[in-house]
Amino acid sequence: MPKRQFNGLRLVLAAFVAISFAMNDISFAADGTKTSKKTDAKTTDKAPTAKPATKAPDAKTPSDADPYAVPDGSNDVLLMFVRTMYVQRMQGGAAEKANEAIAKAVEKILASKPTELERQYALQYRVWTLETAEKTLAYAEELKKKGRPDDAHQVRSMYFTFKINQDVVESSEGKKKWRKDCDDAIAFLQEGSARPSDIQLATTIGDAAETYGDPNDAAKMYIDLEGIFSQSKDPALLRFCEILTGASRRVKTLGNSLDLKGELLAGGPLKMDAYAGKYVLVYFWASYSGSCTVDLPYLERAYDKYKEKGFEILGFSVDSDRKALENYVAAKKIRWPVVYGPTGPSPSANYYGVTNVPCMILLGRDGEVIQLRLHASELDKALEKVFAPYDGPTEEELAKKEAAKKPAKKTPAKKDK
Repeated sequence: MPKRQFNGLRLVLAAFVAISFAMNDISFAADGTKTSKKTDAKTTDKAPTAKPATKAPDAKTPSDADPYAVPDGSNDVLLMFVRTMYVQRMQGGAAEKANEAIAKAVEKILASKPTELERQYALQYRVWTLETAEKTLAYAEELKKKGRPDDAHQVRSMYFTFKINQDVVESSEGKKKWRKDCDDAIAFLQEGSARPSDIQLATTIGDAAETYGDPNDAAKMYIDLEGIFSQSKDPALLRFCEILTGASRRVKTLGNSLDLKGELLAGGPLKMDAYAGKYVLVYFWASYSGSCTVDLPYLERAYDKYKEKGFEILGFSVDSDRKALENYVAAKKIRWPVVYGPTGPSPSANYYGVTNVPCMILLGRDGEVIQLRLHASELDKALEKVFAPYDGPTEEELAKKEAAKKPAKKTPAKKDK
């Protein structure tokens, strides 16, 4: 199985935290539901933004001005400038000048008594320009010496996230280093009370443990993290604890059946009995996720190739906008059942602590989990393996077996006349 991608722009973050949320595919709102970049944090389908305006009225940006000069104006204006500089450097602009401009603009924001949202956006962009874990840690120490402990804590949290990504994901030694890096990160979180900005680090720790550890390792990491976040009085962090509990539950499902609930988008309740005897791909996804859209061709090929042999896909959407979901399903002509909830996403996503989409779990003919953390590009090979050859019971035999488990209805004895 290839390494899990830890792309910083695709990590699950708390929308309450608002760190780089405008770039994420999926995030957690303060109520624990998933959000994307298409709605505000409250309605849960787009990440909050720093309210950037395309051209703020108080900005002073004459056409002949130095493009790297930090403008005057509100924090909205400054954050738009920071974002523009960051995009420019990513597109091949003068990185050194852009980094210097971002650093100056961020300091200006932090000195202005910013809102929590503005502060965390500014620090996130600043850390993105540092590019290495070592530089990030040095910046945290600099903030600490300046008497800014909250800023220093957030940057240190990002340092551990950066270090896990750098050591584990980008290194061939990742399998050897993941535990020490994760243990160090957990020790950092245990130093004080958890904060919303630590959610990104928690999900990164969990991903590393799931990728390189065994299920017991991953479950322990999630339980340790739950213990840390449960000490908080912040309602958002307490709700995040439920996600951590679900994740610890999910990683231990191999060889067990899942408790899946929801309603079919086409109408009617989800009845897992209808899929008895089939291999079922449980696919947690979102219509707004670019990664899920990339998955579609792989899923379609597998569906065409194996459906008649006894394969089904159940797409558990985490969208909160049902209309947008219905439009996407119609536009993409998705043929497999899509599962939703009565008023929002299926509760199964939270119950199993799904922190990233896409998330795939393959069920065997008996309904038990046979593979976790499956990637779309691996799906055809996984199905080829389970379907060739198959010498187990047929669907009819399994259906009869299930029927036999149900108690027979007793018919009342006829009375003699």
